Amino acid sequence: CALPIYPQQTRLQHTLESLALAAEFIRKAPSTTSTVRRHLVAAVALEDTGRAPFSNSLEALFTNLPGLVAGQALDVQRSILVVKHLEKTEKFLSRHDLSPSEIVELLHGRVPWRRAHWVKRLIRGPVDIDRLQYVPGDMAYADGVYYDVSALARSVIMNETADTAILDSSSLDSVLDFLLQRARMYIDVYYEPAKLALELVVSDFLRQVWEVAERRQEDWADISEPRTVKGFLQWTDLTVLSAFEGVRWDREVPESLRRLRLLIREGQLQVAELRQRGTSIVDLQNLQLVVTAIRDQLLSREHRWLLWGEDLPRLQVYHPGSISVSHKGRYRDLAETPELSANPDVVRRMRRSPLVVFPTAEFGEVQFVVHEAGLVLQNVVPLDGIRRLLESSDFGSS
Repeated sequence: CALPIYPQQTRLQHTLESLALAAEFIRKAPSTTSTVRRHLVAAVALEDTGRAPFSNSLEALFTNLPGLVAGQALDVQRSILVVKHLEKTEKFLSRHDLSPSEIVELLHGRVPWRRAHWVKRLIRGPVDIDRLQYVPGDMAYADGVYYDVSALARSVIMNETADTAILDSSSLDSVLDFLLQRARMYIDVYYEPAKLALELVVSDFLRQVWEVAERRQEDWADISEPRTVKGFLQWTDLTVLSAFEGVRWDREVPESLRRLRLLIREGQLQVAELRQRGTSIVDLQNLQLVVTAIRDQLLSREHRWLLWGEDLPRLQVYHPGSISVSHKGRYRDLAETPELSANPDVVRRMRRSPLVVFPTAEFGEVQFVVHEAGLVLQNVVPLDGIRRLLESSDFGSS
């Protein structure tokens, strides 16, 4: 599941349901071979092996592995490293008559077989297997709503050679609704302020832990920075939680790190959105200028953070040119349909207001700085997810 803000599906459940979807697509494929079927299923099962703990919430941390290249998706690159590692150490794929090179090609989003180009759209694309599962799966766990993608899945056309995803025109409403639901999940769950803030703070904590572990191997070896694929595979959700506990904290530790651990562990941090005072319209450009002017004041104390500008994730639900619609033997881009024109949110770029993270005890001081600049703190919420997880886990509350 994701870093503890909302309950979401487990990685195992996501994988199993993705495999069930893959089986449905294989059954409707116009022509296929045993080689294609087995490699597609294997790629779907192995796709998430490179995800960082808490469903990639800490993705930016695990970058010190040999072979990672800047500018490419980290989780995909790590999955490929895991596949190569398993093959090298255990012959994991070849023992099952699978080709490691063909699996790697699929994970890259490339199809190694000339007559099975339809596979590409199931591995990478706006309505690929991964997205078709995680949107309804996470919706079910986040807000209890069952979302049916069967009509959309049935409308995917499998016998084409184009690079775009091709769907039957009868599914237009289903496609647009799926894209909008995906946007809602990003805004309300994946890019929710408390989740983004907790990712930032926990990442900062672990970086400092790794600096200490570099110097003191005896008590910190189990939570040292992974620099090999084997080391990366040992990092799970529980490994992250274990970094907050243990006799290591009874010994000499930098006071700044000890204080940060307490703030996270006890849920003594808050996050708030920064907004202009007296207006309901968010002017991000102006807001950015104001935040720049007060940045030093906001960060004048230790254990305060800002998420702003390029640090904030952007979302564009639909990229023109990535979905084509089939109607009476002709194809046109989804962006050219009247249905999409009536839903402008599908193509606009979405971005959150700047976020400030601070200890709960310093709320008054932060509010004063913000108020003096003509801003307000909005949607103030606590960062108590780690505390709740520790209390419900085997670590107890000690």
